[in-house]
Amino acid sequence: MGEVTEAASPPQLDAWLAIWRRCRKVIAIGGGSTLDAGKAFSTLACHPLPTQRYLEKMSETSLSGDRLALIAIPTECQIMPS
Repeated sequence: MGEVTEAASPPQLDAWLAIWRRCRKVIAIGGGSTLDAGKAFSTLACHPLPTQRYLEKMSETSLSGDRLALIAIPTECQIMPS
């Protein structure tokens, strides 16, 4: 898909969707922003409109529960002291 350096923006997600919308599975490997982008992509790939149309309080357009299969592999782990 591409490298995620921070929270993926709607234009960034739309650019990935333009290339990869027809994929059948998503594999996200990385930290929190990468995993979040993978989750967003796996859902948006099953919906036809631009990302901005689905953002909360931006429109009345809602997402269904449809999404692609997602394999999320975290590469960071934060251990909280006891």
